[in-house]
Amino acid sequence: MLGFAAIAVVLERIGGDRILQRRDFTAIMIAAIMLVHPWQGAGVFVMTGLGLWFLRRRDRCLVSLGQLCLGLACLEFWGRAALTLVADGLLPLETALAFAATSPFGPVKLVGNSILASNWIGISVYAQCSALNAMFATTFIWLSLVKIENSEFQRWQFQVLAKALLAVLLINTTRLALMAQSENQYLVMHAGIGAKVASIAMLAAVFGLYYIGLRRKRLPLPESSCAG
Repeated sequence: MLGFAAIAVVLERIGGDRILQRRDFTAIMIAAIMLVHPWQGAGVFVMTGLGLWFLRRRDRCLVSLGQLCLGLACLEFWGRAALTLVADGLLPLETALAFAATSPFGPVKLVGNSILASNWIGISVYAQCSALNAMFATTFIWLSLVKIENSEFQRWQFQVLAKALLAVLLINTTRLALMAQSENQYLVMHAGIGAKVASIAMLAAVFGLYYIGLRRKRLPLPESSCAG
């Protein structure tokens, strides 16, 4: 929802500047027709195509629109596809972090991407439960906030992104460590109230960090510019 809100904001600026050409409207019309296609995967390729179409333009508003379209496509498909390719190498590392947080509270054993406990079967960490999955969403939220703010990319914004990604990693590591304690903890933190609290905490981290950074670093911005 935030991504589409950012696209709407950028489109409003484009409408005021009258920078869309006839071929742009043609591309958007073709994309709109494909979006209602019954094939579920059509939307991913539509957003990818639109993103690449606008990303090659010189106008910063159109480039911003292209970035948001590609961001949505990555969030929906390409990011998860990339995660699948690197999961075998990264999941054991993330599991090791959770194991380090779990081991002081009881006898556990680390085997690949699994934490085995003596009092119950333990947990296995898959891509769906990985912090990497949440990091894609965090990065897209950050991108949407930058575009809504209508600013150039600045160093403080990338610092906010780095802190937000670290916060997401720590929150998910804590969640995995709690899940590994017992079957009851697993049920609470995997699909119960604990999972909802962790999701809210991740959202609060990226929004809160961005707001704090904005309060500290915000500079006067031109009204009619768009972020590049």
